[in-house]
Amino acid sequence: RIDVPSTIGRQILIPKLYDFHERYPEVELAIGMSDRHVDLVREAVDCVIRGGVLADSTLVAKRIASFKVVTCASPKYLERHGVPTCVEDLSDHVAVNYFSSRTGRIIDWDFLVDGQSIPVKMKSEVSVNDGEAYVECALQGFGLTQVARFMAHKYLESGQLIEVLPQLSPSPIPISVAYLQNRHLSPKVRAFVDWVSELFSS
Repeated sequence: RIDVPSTIGRQILIPKLYDFHERYPEVELAIGMSDRHVDLVREAVDCVIRGGVLADSTLVAKRIASFKVVTCASPKYLERHGVPTCVEDLSDHVAVNYFSSRTGRIIDWDFLVDGQSIPVKMKSEVSVNDGEAYVECALQGFGLTQVARFMAHKYLESGQLIEVLPQLSPSPIPISVAYLQNRHLSPKVRAFVDWVSELFSS
């Protein structure tokens, strides 16, 4: 049993999943896709793929990627509100905010300035806790977003989203595969961890 964020599952994992099946045809997969916090013990989940810093000390975590983040908005939003040119301009803007499924807390934006992470609290008219809904709200013009570049790529290419503040990089999102300490000897878990590590490195 595996649990992955819905966007990572749909855009990265599922398109390549048959490769895992061809290598390990006797391993049956049950894949949950959601952005909520999963209790691996209570829900009998063998491993998870998660973004951000993992605070659960009962898990063994292996970093498998680091996603670049982009600040962007729809042309409709920028026509109404203007284009921010510095962090100070953001006080005149609204964002689509993202809140943690585990804590309910809005996740602050941030930018890397001289190697230091500078947090920014954004006002919003809508907040969500799902990656695909987050991007969809940005496309509709609800506000600025900070989103993993792979999620926004096709919309940036088509012009449906426009990058702003390109000179300021948000902190990248670390991506890890994690499992309970007593599962590290399971051949099935080890096979999946090795395969998904290879998938993300490519």
